[in-house]
Amino acid sequence: MADINFGAVAEQFTKKQQEKRMAQDPVLWAQEKCNAFIWSKQQEVMRSVVDHKRTLVASCHASGKTRLASWVAGWWVDTHPKDPVQTRVVTTAPSWGQVRGAMWGYVEEVKKAAGIGGRINGKAEWTFEGYSTPTAFGRKPSDYDETTFQGIHPTYALVIIDEAGGVPESIFTSVETITTNKHARILAIANPDDPTSYMAKVWAQQEKLPEKDRDWHLITISAFDTPNFTGEEVPEKVADNLLQHSWVDDAVKRWGTEDPRYVAKVLAKFPDIGTDGLFNLGRVLISQAGYKDFVPDDGARAILGVDVGLSKTGDYSVIVLNKGGKLTVLHKVKGYDGNMLARLVGECVKEYNVTEIRLDVVGVGRGVQVVLGNWVPSNVPVYYVVGNGQSPDKLRWYNYRAAMYDQFSEAINRGDLSIPPDEFDGEKTEGLLDEFRSIKVEWRGSAILLEGKDQIKKKGGHSPDVLDAMAYASLDIAALNGATSGDDFVESDTILDNTNDEFWADDWGNEPWSFAPA
Repeated sequence: MADINFGAVAEQFTKKQQEKRMAQDPVLWAQEKCNAFIWSKQQEVMRSVVDHKRTLVASCHASGKTRLASWVAGWWVDTHPKDPVQTRVVTTAPSWGQVRGAMWGYVEEVKKAAGIGGRINGKAEWTFEGYSTPTAFGRKPSDYDETTFQGIHPTYALVIIDEAGGVPESIFTSVETITTNKHARILAIANPDDPTSYMAKVWAQQEKLPEKDRDWHLITISAFDTPNFTGEEVPEKVADNLLQHSWVDDAVKRWGTEDPRYVAKVLAKFPDIGTDGLFNLGRVLISQAGYKDFVPDDGARAILGVDVGLSKTGDYSVIVLNKGGKLTVLHKVKGYDGNMLARLVGECVKEYNVTEIRLDVVGVGRGVQVVLGNWVPSNVPVYYVVGNGQSPDKLRWYNYRAAMYDQFSEAINRGDLSIPPDEFDGEKTEGLLDEFRSIKVEWRGSAILLEGKDQIKKKGGHSPDVLDAMAYASLDIAALNGATSGDDFVESDTILDNTNDEFWADDWGNEPWSFAPA
């Protein structure tokens, strides 16, 4: 009988047990294989990937979030079959620079430190011998193109969404299609800069639920959770790379603690409004929450706002009633010609004792304008709104539309308007909060200019038809341009003919040249 080397057997058994533990614990794996120091909040995120199907992380500036995500990617590849049919790691981010330069720069370091085989090429693809298809890869999908993720159905799928605040809903949806089985995991992580992002929408929805009912496990890493603020002992090199007291102190001096940048980058919370968003979404949500209990004053005027949609583009025509500040979506229709819509407006005037109408007359709205008198009594004044009309204050607003929307936003902030929640009127208000999120501003010197409808659609959004009608219904004409009751027009000297290329304007009243650099 051959002698048994019990020491070697014990060593082999210990090694197997350690490998088994590392397969269940990415923190232990990174410590053992990469000689990495992982502080407490990083450990919490990494272990959440084991325990939860979906992990969503809102992180302050300089918390090491991308590095921890790269450890998770390396652990997944190393502890699962290298066969891309069984195992797949997909990372994505808003830009190729963020994918290749940030995430995959760290992944290459992890691969080398852990001694994992295979090859990573310049396209951020990690392949192994015998397989032409990569086991792990990074992608910046074509803008709002879901096909990047189609056809991927491995047994063990891990998707990492870095800088998730800049990734559209369509990509989140596509990610869900490749992470359907029980072994799959999603890690989405970002600075919560943009309260209009899809990540913010998911966070807000999940935060309302008890933890046991959430689809996403939520983790916040604020500046005050990091070692330089908590006193957690970490190596000097780690401390040097994390957020510093001096940076936070400077942020307080430069921005103040109420500034959206401080809220996002220090507190790791979604601010009420992004640096390029128009609406304070916190105020919008407050207005929506109180909608059912809002009672207009007796004798309040009834005003209609009418947005005319171009049906061939899939846009809606919307009629909104403003009764003493309470906004109600009366109709949201598609495919109506000018006469049909004018007739519907006339019916609303009679049914709700409307005292005033504001009508969008840019583009297809002209078709309603020319026949509206056939259906509306002559004693009901009609104000024709032209978005590219002259600005009441050229230093504040680029055109009339920017002034009108800014005024609308301020009225919500003051609590003067009551906004219906998305579910209140079913299909008529479906996606209303998303419309508020979609309104972004650009600057021409000191003047505000609203981002164009085409740009919203390119980002995966839709035309904010309901919001347009609400803005018209809420318009305080006298406050903007001194008009008095009974005036017929709210417009520049001439309504621009959008069939004339020289003066073409889109459905928002923005000329093509209005988005040229200042």
